[in-house]
Amino acid sequence: MNKKKIIFYACILLGLTLINQMFSSYNYSYYVDEAALITLQQASLAKVIFLCFDGLNDLFFGYLSDKFAFKTGKRKTWLVFGLPLFCVSFLFTFAVDSEMNLSSTQFFLYYIFITTMFDNFSSLMYVNYNALYPAIFLSEEERTSASSYKHIFEILGTGIVFLSAPILKEKLGYLTTCAIFSAISILIIMVSLMNVSEPTNRDIGTKQKFSFASTWKAAFKNKGFIWYLLSNASFLIILGTLVTILPFLMKYTLKINGLQQSIVTGVAFVLLFFSLKGWTRVIKKKGHRYAYLWSFRLLPLVIFVLASAFNFWTTLIAVLLAAPCLGGILITPDLMMAEIIDRDYQKYHVRREAVLMSISSFARRLSLIIAALLLMLISSFSGYQDGANPGNHPELTFRLITMIFLPIIGLIGTISAQIYLKVTAEEN
Repeated sequence: MNKKKIIFYACILLGLTLINQMFSSYNYSYYVDEAALITLQQASLAKVIFLCFDGLNDLFFGYLSDKFAFKTGKRKTWLVFGLPLFCVSFLFTFAVDSEMNLSSTQFFLYYIFITTMFDNFSSLMYVNYNALYPAIFLSEEERTSASSYKHIFEILGTGIVFLSAPILKEKLGYLTTCAIFSAISILIIMVSLMNVSEPTNRDIGTKQKFSFASTWKAAFKNKGFIWYLLSNASFLIILGTLVTILPFLMKYTLKINGLQQSIVTGVAFVLLFFSLKGWTRVIKKKGHRYAYLWSFRLLPLVIFVLASAFNFWTTLIAVLLAAPCLGGILITPDLMMAEIIDRDYQKYHVRREAVLMSISSFARRLSLIIAALLLMLISSFSGYQDGANPGNHPELTFRLITMIFLPIIGLIGTISAQIYLKVTAEEN
């Protein structure tokens, strides 16, 4: 097992996470609450619009990535090309403020444009990064180790953003904070790419005979793949929703201060970090399918426990109980997707990792559109508009989401995971 290759591959996700997490965590709260440039309803509508583009560009970039190979690498070339565009669009997201002489409609249109641009280049980066995984790691041992390490670095990146961004943006402002994260990300990703080699002894070039339509047809005929998409999308909806509403949840529902937020966040990341090693041992002993099943069986309970918190101490207790259960659900979807890609190759004898992963991402985007519409509906029902007009009971908006909506999504994920395992076991 090539440990050096695994570490550098995982480090790429650290660089991507620093930018993506900063964007995901603060673009909503910056435009809606802090700068109050647009309303929550406008932000939710904008999210629906750019998610539609996002699903399509995932498919487009995935198809291009599978079809074209370069002397410098099939996936690495796209990553090098997309990195500066990814960073520039990130910087321009936070380049506007309330002092600009723009109307609410103009801020809304700018928000749609720049978030769509960011998401285009984010898709380019993530589609090609994820496509490297099943191509350069072939054994279950390597894949388990690589998945574990990449999520360790993802947690590290998320933790860095959550712990440092509140301080940096207060002292230096959003734009300077984003510039710092961008510079660090570029350095990490470029050094890592120089130490990750793509396979050269396999048929991964442009001579592959497959069409985009044939890939879609094969995907829809694969019942196991459909159930996998539902299970994975459920977790990603939960994760994405929590990241989006976390600043609102802390402020209005839990009413905990900055120091308490840092304590809770720090404890959560430490526990999640160590849980990855524990789940890795479970996978090595019982297999990735066993770990996948129990990860999703615990998901609805974990979400309900977290949603039951109402102050600092109950939040801390909830995190202590829930965080160790989440490591498996970070690692196992990677292994299941690699399993699906391997079966596709065995059946059709073509390498189309990026297209299959982009279809997975497309399904996730469709689910996130539904989530954004529900967020818009719930906020309208509770009366929350923006930071200047939060309504009489802003805490109700975010309590409804965490106590009712997210546990139901988690239950759907659990059922889908169990059906996936049953269907694929019958295929074997």
